[in-house]
Amino acid sequence: MAHILLIEDDPLLAAGLAYNLEKQGHTTAQAASGAEGLAALAGAELVLLDVNLPDTDGFALAGQIRQKSGAPLIFITAHDLDEEMVRAFELGADDYITKPFNLQVALGRIGAVLRRAGAGAEAGVLRIGALEVDPARGRAGFAGTPLELTPTEYRLLLALVENRGRVVTRQQLLERLWDSDADFVDEHTLTLNVSRLRAKLGAEYIHTVRGLGYRLAEEGGA
Repeated sequence: MAHILLIEDDPLLAAGLAYNLEKQGHTTAQAASGAEGLAALAGAELVLLDVNLPDTDGFALAGQIRQKSGAPLIFITAHDLDEEMVRAFELGADDYITKPFNLQVALGRIGAVLRRAGAGAEAGVLRIGALEVDPARGRAGFAGTPLELTPTEYRLLLALVENRGRVVTRQQLLERLWDSDADFVDEHTLTLNVSRLRAKLGAEYIHTVRGLGYRLAEEGGA
């Protein structure tokens, strides 16, 4: 089951959708404005988004959501113009449901998007305790909150996650980072990036193995 964020300023519609989604076993959060939606975005596994919001329009908000989250996005709106549907899909929408809609059809389409997302996620997302890394999307999260990582920090984390429980030597990490199109990474830069990554994850996740390199804990402390 998924955690679904509804960004909708019609309280009756939002409450009705939330009620029926929760009957299916999902959890929901509701936001009546763009600002509230962004504040509630962490941990959302699907976003239902209205176009007409009191403080912004859904298209602008979709762009902001896509910068912060890779969660599937469904527009739910009274707008049925073809050009607006095209614009929504260009912004990364996974579906576009127009009002008024048949509740069972809408729930079916929401379920279909979740199934597609789940099939891809289960195949590709790497999880260690509260840490999640999605190589396909180039994103990482911790305890449901997106991690803000530099490109070098992300590549370092990915290398450790792919070898979780095993020691990755400093030389292997340097070669991994150097193989990319990143800026030059030397011993000092590697040490600095490890320190920054520890600060963002918690020191218990990355263990130093003296004289060799680093090991990512199996479950965030083991």
